[in-house]
Amino acid sequence: MNKTLLLIMQSVNVEMYLNCLAHCAWLEGIEDVYFVGGEVLAEKQNELIINASKIIDNLRCPKDNNSAIRRAAQLFPENRDLQNRSFRIDFIHPHLSIENIKAKFPDEDKLIIDITGTSRQLGINLAATCLLNRVGHVCTFILSDEVYSPSWKSIPHEKGNYYYSYLVDQNNRPLFYTYLDFSVSESFRHSLKTLSVKDASTLKNRGELLWDISNSFTLSEIRTLCFEMKIDYEHLSGEDDKLSKIRELILFCERRNITSKLLEICNKERTNISW
Repeated sequence: MNKTLLLIMQSVNVEMYLNCLAHCAWLEGIEDVYFVGGEVLAEKQNELIINASKIIDNLRCPKDNNSAIRRAAQLFPENRDLQNRSFRIDFIHPHLSIENIKAKFPDEDKLIIDITGTSRQLGINLAATCLLNRVGHVCTFILSDEVYSPSWKSIPHEKGNYYYSYLVDQNNRPLFYTYLDFSVSESFRHSLKTLSVKDASTLKNRGELLWDISNSFTLSEIRTLCFEMKIDYEHLSGEDDKLSKIRELILFCERRNITSKLLEICNKERTNISW
């Protein structure tokens, strides 16, 4: 498939990027990787290369012998020039960098922009900007609820709690994570038909609500939210995973002008969140 991955690097969590790279090398057809950082002062220009080198070193000396991780390591031959595989964009105003990305990677279907390692604010801004400008597939690596459960944490994970090998089955198929592609979501595509670039704040607010609910409620609790609002959970479209159901719930409420009721119930259940 010869796809290119833009790994947006804001976090210093190496294992997070190993998970993303292993998945993309194994299941997404990635053949080339670019490391993307934010604009920084001159004395910090080398930090992006240093962090990228740490990721590659971990791939070449993995904590286990997982085949997907080995395939990801093959994306970085010893003579790979990281200077030519790294660049920076404006994290504060990503829309200012979008034309350069479009010019450098004109084939939308062969570009994956991974926002797993970004803050919620940056991820939402990047997703809104890229989706509204039809730039690539915006994706994020999401751990399943089980990974955060007491039973999971009680298991002696010698290779790290979130290391890729613990998240897949014997064929390296996702077991304890989802690789969410916002760009192929029917609900997001429907939204984009009526949104213009100046309306990006609408998508941004919607995205913030999506992440707030996802981080605050389990899938079972989402069912309870629907019950309290007299919404048939089973009739919400989308795949049967938490983010898909939350996304469809938000759109359902918007179409019926009952978002305020959803926020009221969320605020009642999670008073520590600013809804």
